[in-house]
Amino acid sequence: MNSQRLTYCLTFIGFLIIFSLALLSGSPVFMKQILILQILVLTAVALISAAFSGLAGFWSAVAGGFSYLIPSAFAVLLLKLSKCNPLYHGKAFIIGEVLKVVLSLVMMLAVFAVWHQSLIFFPFLFGLLGVSHLVFLVLLRVKHYGR
Repeated sequence: MNSQRLTYCLTFIGFLIIFSLALLSGSPVFMKQILILQILVLTAVALISAAFSGLAGFWSAVAGGFSYLIPSAFAVLLLKLSKCNPLYHGKAFIIGEVLKVVLSLVMMLAVFAVWHQSLIFFPFLFGLLGVSHLVFLVLLRVKHYGR
């Protein structure tokens, strides 16, 4: 039974990666790389959570990561749509960031409202933090940032 669950989990992650690559074809490279890195980090966190907390830990980490990953994909999509009109690109960035924060909060509340009985908090939190703070870790690698 455990191998069947692992197969479902890996199939789900593969579908997620293929879907995100199809969604972001034609986006700027940096935004595409950030979302791909977020998916890879979410995959790693979800598999580690599955090792420690079982299948409920896996889905809790995936729910936490999706609470930030899906709004991030919407923000990237909004920037992609505003690419053809540079006049609105700055406004689209600000609207995308506000939308990302609001949608993240709404998705977290929805996850807690629906799955509060079976949700494991720490895998959820690690999935959320892993996906949301990856941008800061990527920016820390930039040499001479701010000069």
